[in-house]
Amino acid sequence: MSKRHPSDILREDAVSYDQQTGLLTIDYKKTNIPFLLPPKVWYPNIPETKGFGSMEPAFGMGNNNVLIAGNNEVDQGIMVDWLFSQTIGGFQNVAVYKSGQYYAVHRIVQCGEDTQGRYFRFMGDNNNPFKIGFLDSLFYDPPLVRFNEILWLVASTNN
Repeated sequence: MSKRHPSDILREDAVSYDQQTGLLTIDYKKTNIPFLLPPKVWYPNIPETKGFGSMEPAFGMGNNNVLIAGNNEVDQGIMVDWLFSQTIGGFQNVAVYKSGQYYAVHRIVQCGEDTQGRYFRFMGDNNNPFKIGFLDSLFYDPPLVRFNEILWLVASTNN
C-alpha cells in the first residue's frame, strides 16, 4: 500500500542556515541517504505555475523547497538508488526530473525495471490521470523517467 508521504530524508539537526551569507548547508552524515560527500543543496522559490498548481496543497507558488542532489556521479547514483528502494517500500518522494526540454517537480508514484533499466513514474498531486485531453496531456508526466533524468530530491518544503 502506498504512503502519500515521503521518506524521512533529513534529521531536524541536519540543516543549518547562515543568515550572513544566506547559505543553507546540510550535514550529509545526518541524512538517511548514504552520501559519500556533502550533497549539492538548492533552496529555490516555487515560481508561478500559470494556474495549474500540480503539486498543491503539498506546495505551490511562494514556497521554498530544500532540494538535494549528489555532488558527483557516484553520489547521484547513491541518491537515485535510495529513491528506488524507498519507492519499492511504498514511500512517495518528490523529485525534480528533466525529460526532453521540460523540468518537473512531481511525486514518484511507481518504479520498476525493463529491458532499458530502472525507471520511475511521476505524477503531480493535482493531476487527474483519468482526465487527459489534448491540453491536459501537455502538462502530464512522461510514462517513464530514467535514472539519469532525476536531478534533485525534495528534502523539505515550507508550506
